[in-house]
Amino acid sequence: MNRFIIVNGLPYLYADGKAFCVRWDDKGFTVGSEFKLDAEPTAFFHEISILAKCEGHLDSIGTPKPKKSKE
Repeated sequence: MNRFIIVNGLPYLYADGKAFCVRWDDKGFTVGSEFKLDAEPTAFFHEISILAKCEGHLDSIGTPKPKKSKE
């Protein structure tokens, strides 16, 4: 069974100690690239919980990555 985490209100798949971006849409469930975590997650969720808790925000793949400052 898949385990998920929520970071900044967005869902991520958590497997083998790594987080991965995910998307739910009319085409189904898609797993994207690895997402670097700043800390180990403390709460895990199942797919049904994620669909309820993140309703309307089910795409961490399309989230823009923060830009590094040039300072």
